[in-house]
Amino acid sequence: MIHILERPEQLDPLMDALCSQPPLTLDQRLDLLEAWREAIVADDAAINVPGALFLNLWLRRSNLQSVLKRELGAEELTGGWSDAEGVKTRWFPVGVVAHWPAGNIEIQPILSLTTAFLGGNRSVVRVSPSLLRSVEPLLAVLDRFEGGQEILSRSLFVSFDRQAQSIHSRMASLVDGAMIWGGHEAVMNLRSLPFPPLAKLAVFGPRYSAVLMDAGAWAEEKVRTAWCRRLARDLWPFEQQACSSPQPIFVQRSESLDEQLILDSLQEALEREAAIHPREQLDPALTSEIVRSRARWLMADPEHAARFPSTPEWTLLIGEGYELVKGGRILTLQFVDQLEDALKRLDRNAQTLGLAMADREEALRIAEQAGCQGIDRIVPVGRMHVYDSPWDGHPLVCSMMRQVRFIAG
Repeated sequence: MIHILERPEQLDPLMDALCSQPPLTLDQRLDLLEAWREAIVADDAAINVPGALFLNLWLRRSNLQSVLKRELGAEELTGGWSDAEGVKTRWFPVGVVAHWPAGNIEIQPILSLTTAFLGGNRSVVRVSPSLLRSVEPLLAVLDRFEGGQEILSRSLFVSFDRQAQSIHSRMASLVDGAMIWGGHEAVMNLRSLPFPPLAKLAVFGPRYSAVLMDAGAWAEEKVRTAWCRRLARDLWPFEQQACSSPQPIFVQRSESLDEQLILDSLQEALEREAAIHPREQLDPALTSEIVRSRARWLMADPEHAARFPSTPEWTLLIGEGYELVKGGRILTLQFVDQLEDALKRLDRNAQTLGLAMADREEALRIAEQAGCQGIDRIVPVGRMHVYDSPWDGHPLVCSMMRQVRFIAG
């Protein structure tokens, strides 16, 4: 199902076969994605791929219908044209979409593909060699339900070395749009490929996420415990390598509350999550980086403190500043007098703001300020990884579609 490429010319016959497939109706596409979701849930190997539960939420027919209605309008769900003052408009696919998912998020090739498929596009997906073992079980289930081949015939999965520039270039030259995910170097390299002049690009570059907690959210033990456990659950998926993974935490001080209360609750939540989902393996280089991060933090400032177990399972750093270590399960916690102070410390690379707030009016004010500052997602803590549209400021489906204007003569 995944073609291993060594030369650029191997792409040509595969792309010819892909482009020969006829279009599917929207109802057919929704039915196929719902059937794929059910097949993943029913298969032990597929549902145990890291992140598969988030894929399950994304592929629900009701969720995808909501996304389409929000992005394209209610008329699109019935296959009709929108009509406003005699001008009709309708969304159509761009054609063939190339996908370059990041190499560290197991379900991202499928998330990216299904977004374009939902818009009626055919896709060619480059799967990083490091993700082959994770993606294969998700594709294998397509053989187990009627219609699975309809998805496969419109989806070309390829894998090749990231240094194979000639294959990257050939792939880019043959498509009408592209969805690019990854770090700074990867994104800059892919954006320089020889795409056709009219190709549409949606770029999801390197970002990080933060958490804001107001004083009301940790005033009572029961509420404090719930928020901390939700935060710990957001830390664990994707080994903290996703752009939506929390890293710095900003907690509003309260004169009536001992700061140790929130630290104790968060430590309990992290210990609890580690017991439920212990690390199965850890790269030695990452272990060394975690240890160095702990040491750097404690040596940098006598006011700094830290809590962590004897293993590299998780780390909580307390004080001014923060350490960004992808995959380290490292949280930095700072106390602030006002949450606006916290926003000022975030740059435009911040993607998601997880809110743990008792004051809803204050939450709305914070959201407006965060939006002006460049943050694209503001969600409750516990939902930081839920894939939905828009993402990174992009409407996911219509970013790979064209809006056609029709005026009757």
